[in-house]
Amino acid sequence: LMLNDDETDLGESHILGCPDVPAKWNDDAVFFNDEVFVGQINLKDVSTDLLPKHGILYFFFASMSKPYRGIVRYTNDLETLERVDFNEEVEFEANFNQEYKIEISESNNDIELLGKMPKFKHYKPAQDEVCLLKLDFTNYPNIDLFNGIDEQVCYLIKKDDLLNGRFEKAYLSLTLN
Repeated sequence: LMLNDDETDLGESHILGCPDVPAKWNDDAVFFNDEVFVGQINLKDVSTDLLPKHGILYFFFASMSKPYRGIVRYTNDLETLERVDFNEEVEFEANFNQEYKIEISESNNDIELLGKMPKFKHYKPAQDEVCLLKLDFTNYPNIDLFNGIDEQVCYLIKKDDLLNGRFEKAYLSLTLN
């Protein structure tokens, strides 16, 4: 995936900024007050048999839980998307309001969907775990979301949960304190 400072259209893949979610999610109050939006991936941009061909994957983390808890949501409802001014109530020191468009590319390993499992300093992945999303912001000094973390941040999921579309079972690979 490549980072691009261009503003995104509704439903496009991007990290940080505001998520584009189905209106029903706002009406049903599915979000917690301490959730920080990390990014969204429109699956039309991805070619793999492991993910649905249509819809959006959303990545968040709960900033008040220690360690932080990774949250992944999926929707195939692209008809009622609305951009939500997110992160307003979160008490978390980071510049997460700047939005970065991401484009699928084999040449950038800083943000990777379903890539090779990295080696972690503080976590030993199990055989059945898959790296759903890898984030390495060390090459982007303007992105201080995971400032001070000296390894890649990954959302992991068990292969069986991935194959069955149970994205809510995904979790963070390391203890973010």
